[in-house]
Amino acid sequence: KWKKVPIVQQCLVKIFMRPELLDEVWCDVIPMNTCH
Repeated sequence: KWKKVPIVQQCLVKIFMRPELLDEVWCDVIPMNTCH
């Protein structure tokens, strides 16, 4: 079962493949725990 994860921000990511090929996508930012 899926848990709800709060979206804390959104960011615009620009993707350049070649000068004539540019794309933009909005990504959701979520909190994350990390460990080493």
